[in-house]
Amino acid sequence: MISCAKSDEKNTPGDQENPQMSISAPIEKTVIYKGEEILLTGTFTDDVDLKELVITLISPSTAKSTFGIENPWEPESEIIELSGMKQDINAKVLFDETVPVDCTSGAYIVSILLKDASGKETINNIEIEII
Repeated sequence: MISCAKSDEKNTPGDQENPQMSISAPIEKTVIYKGEEILLTGTFTDDVDLKELVITLISPSTAKSTFGIENPWEPESEIIELSGMKQDINAKVLFDETVPVDCTSGAYIVSILLKDASGKETINNIEIEII
């Protein structure tokens, strides 16, 4: 897991901290089979006000074909609006679809960018294995 935080120029009075996340699914090295869904479960918090999650799937940079399949899955990034100081998400199907059966197998990264209302951000990159 790789995690970092950054802060924009905007400052909301009283907003002292970057937003925080605790992800229980998917976890690092989770195996997802083609035809299954990627589910997100986690808790997201901020000291003032949450704004949104931006979830991106990063396909293998050096995708090696399996059985002649060379088609990495590259769905559009998903934006989930958030509000308040705490929000729980339970078993949310990411990208609103199942993993295509004809996509390239391999290591993918689920990148979860959490933003608060003042522009502060935290990112969590989780490696999963699609087979």
